[in-house]
Amino acid sequence: MKLRENWRQFTLRIDALSLRERALVMLGAFMVLFLLWDWLLMADIGVRSKAMTNEIGVMQERTQQLNQLIAAAARRGGDPNVALQADIKAIRTRIAALDEMLDARAGNVIPPQAMAGVIEQVLVRQGRLELVSARSLPPSPLFESAALEGDALGAVYKHGLELEVEGRYLDVLGYLRELESLDWQFFWEAVVLEGGDYPSNRVRIRVYSLNFEEGWLGV
Repeated sequence: MKLRENWRQFTLRIDALSLRERALVMLGAFMVLFLLWDWLLMADIGVRSKAMTNEIGVMQERTQQLNQLIAAAARRGGDPNVALQADIKAIRTRIAALDEMLDARAGNVIPPQAMAGVIEQVLVRQGRLELVSARSLPPSPLFESAALEGDALGAVYKHGLELEVEGRYLDVLGYLRELESLDWQFFWEAVVLEGGDYPSNRVRIRVYSLNFEEGWLGV
């Protein structure tokens, strides 16, 4: 009962404000909602994406180190030393184990060629947002060290997609949550609120998938 009375008093105060004052109040409320969105949703998504990316990076670095050991051993050429051959065999066994770990860890990561279609399907199914634009981003190595060393063996590539959607705040939030709940896994790089005419908002979303191939991802 007290809550209802407090709400009634609040609405009376809002009604007593001028049009300009109401606009300022609405702007302030919108900013509070945006900060809550950023804190509750995007912070959690970002932490999980970063953790998985770091884990894959550690595995990739170990694989590259083992590949370098094999290359160094091979440069020693036709050495019939039995111990050397045993070392090479052990290294290759470890590489195979790391490859299996990478495949298992990234097993539910969405294939780059399927990402645009899946994201669009969710947008159509929700039906409350307008797709303003969508474009593929050039593939790039997940870790700069792989690009600098010029070693494509074991390299992991980012295949990105950027889209802009427009709609009400709660509909945008619902869309992001639905994307996050998919069985497929992809990674969030950025979610930027770019404003719009109230109550509509325009949001730029940048996501990416991972693949061992550098091939171009088209929309």
